[in-house]
Amino acid sequence: MKCLNCHAPLEMAPNQLYARCPSCRSLFMNVAGDWQHYPVDQAEQESIERSLGFPDAADETAE
Repeated sequence: MKCLNCHAPLEMAPNQLYARCPSCRSLFMNVAGDWQHYPVDQAEQESIERSLGFPDAADETAE
């Protein structure tokens, strides 16, 4: 699946209900089989990503 904003490949959350774009940092949610933008306040983005099951960005760059 590709980002609806920048068309980069999306990273899926472990539960497959959420996706994020590693390029533009947009979040998406699966609503009845339809992927929709998940609006997030920039100040809360990292904590919301963690709560959705995504690894921390710092963990990904360390690999």
